[in-house]
Amino acid sequence: MLRCLLLSLACVATAASAGGLESFTDTNRLVWDKTFDASARRFFGKLRGSYFWKNGLVAEQVMAGLGGPPDTIRKVDGTAFYLASACRAHSCIEKAAVILSAPDQPAAFAILHYACIVRTANPSCPRNPSLLIFTRRTPAAPEVRAALLDWARGHAGELAGTETRLLH
Repeated sequence: MLRCLLLSLACVATAASAGGLESFTDTNRLVWDKTFDASARRFFGKLRGSYFWKNGLVAEQVMAGLGGPPDTIRKVDGTAFYLASACRAHSCIEKAAVILSAPDQPAAFAILHYACIVRTANPSCPRNPSLLIFTRRTPAAPEVRAALLDWARGHAGELAGTETRLLH
């Protein structure tokens, strides 16, 4: 029984990567796709940071954020891009998103994270999350940045801050 379930999940993941983003039903299906996973890891390389946990690979933290309860993948109005997002499993106040045109073509990633990893230990930590947008080589196009800001505000309301990191 388990073998049949695993085989059917593998078939779904293979079928999804063969088509466009329309073939993915939600963000979890995208994250399970090997093409997307490899492109996300290439995007971040060995970059480390302290967003969801201390001094971890950013790619792993983003994938953890995209791997929890998923949102439906949606087209970004007026563009060729799609927005896929989810929240971190067992910590849905932390979230991640990606803007992409294909599983192997991410334009930007974003995370909603808190300034203090353990907020209960430090009451001076901001109550609201910060938005961090990651792009490669060039700043995010205005419509990509706007879509990520709308996404973040839609999930968190007021933001403690917004930052963009340009990766080389």
